[in-house]
Amino acid sequence: MNSQIILADVKLTTSEKQVRDGGRQCLNITFKNSWYIISVHKTRSWLWNRESCQSQGGDLVSIETEEEWNFINEQIQRRDIKRYGDTWSIGLTKRAGNWTWVNGRPLTVCKWEQGEPRGEHDAAFIYKRSNNGEQGVFGGVNGTSIEYRRGYICEISE
Repeated sequence: MNSQIILADVKLTTSEKQVRDGGRQCLNITFKNSWYIISVHKTRSWLWNRESCQSQGGDLVSIETEEEWNFINEQIQRRDIKRYGDTWSIGLTKRAGNWTWVNGRPLTVCKWEQGEPRGEHDAAFIYKRSNNGEQGVFGGVNGTSIEYRRGYICEISE
C-alpha cells in the first residue's frame, strides 16, 4: 500500500524524497493505497483547489477512517509550516443539505470545529490548529469564495 504526501520547504527524513509540485520543491511520503499531496502554499478558492487536484489525476482528500485522519493530522501537526497558512481545502461538501465526501461516500469521521458547520457553508477545510486550540478539525467555507486562500490536500488512488 503506497501513498504520497507532498509538502514544500520542510526537512527530509529517510522515508521522504523530494519532488516538484507546481515548480516548488516538495516531499513525497508514503501511506496506504493512495497518494496524498499536501500543498503548503496558499492557492485560491476551494473550487480552484479541487480543479487543481483533478488536473493531477486525483481529487480533494476524502478522510474516511480514523486511521486516515490520524495520519493526515500527524503530518500537518509535525511540520513547521505556519508561515504558509494553516488551513487546507479537503473534499467535504454539502449536497442536498447533507455533508458527503467528493467520492460520494458519507461523512463518518466527524471532526467539526465547535460551532461548525454553519448553514451557509457548502465546502470544508481542515485546520492545523483552530482558534479554539483544536488540532486537525474541519471548518466550513463557501466553495466559490476567494476571500480566503488555502492550501489543499489531494488524494490520488493507486
